[in-house]
Amino acid sequence: MKNKKENVFFGKRNSLAGGGFYKEYVNSPMSSTNNEMKLVQSMNEKKYRLKVVDKISSRIMTHWQDYGLINDNRPKGIGWRLFSFTELVWLRVIIKLRNFGFDLKKIKKVKQFLEIYCGENNASDYPELDFYILFTQRDSDPVKLLVFDSGEALLGNQLEIDTSLQFQTIQDDYISIDLNKLVNEIINDKSLKTEYLDHSLTPIEKDIKETISSENLQSLFIKVDSGDEYILDKKFIMESSKELNTIFNSLKYAEATTTKRGNKTIYKLTEKKKIKKH
Repeated sequence: MKNKKENVFFGKRNSLAGGGFYKEYVNSPMSSTNNEMKLVQSMNEKKYRLKVVDKISSRIMTHWQDYGLINDNRPKGIGWRLFSFTELVWLRVIIKLRNFGFDLKKIKKVKQFLEIYCGENNASDYPELDFYILFTQRDSDPVKLLVFDSGEALLGNQLEIDTSLQFQTIQDDYISIDLNKLVNEIINDKSLKTEYLDHSLTPIEKDIKETISSENLQSLFIKVDSGDEYILDKKFIMESSKELNTIFNSLKYAEATTTKRGNKTIYKLTEKKKIKKH
């Protein structure tokens, strides 16, 4: 007999091509490192109070809890409600869906889709959501939660979504919730960047685009290695040590030199790096 969490897939019309990255991850024999496990455990520590989440009153929280949209893990239901980081993200998803006009019944179905991988071996009620929250912190690709009018939900990065649209495994219209923005609203880390325009570029294309945007670039040569790599040879020229240090600190394989032109010092940087073709 199938349980309730499995039943949400009955009649499912939309999916990620190939099952998606998370399915590959959970099926991998080396799916979790000790560091990843610690991060997941930290994300699921209940240490955040309601005030961290905007525009949710205690009355609304109680209503959502009674309806099954959030879980109450307080001893005997008494005391301050404390939430994990992942639960804070889910609360913001609920707010977004309510703003889009979704009723509680459909939102509860979205919750069931996000709980589908929950089991005894997971420290979280939303392990797939954990996975993509970590993804937003480690990768610059956009991550989206797609929600369909039926209540079906899919989590994936933009590459997965674009591929699925190409292969028509996503058939219906949907609303798209930007997981990167939800996460960054909570942690408020301005150093995290999301490449909304460049997500489909290959590593070599991204590197070239970033390189040619530098005003200090003097030359760029690209050599196709006989193996599976590109070799990039870059040269930068500048007139101040401040510019030199700024660019030098942004490059991994750079060497700096200085030359004199009369009374003027010219600073040069060279970088040679290899990028895999695939």
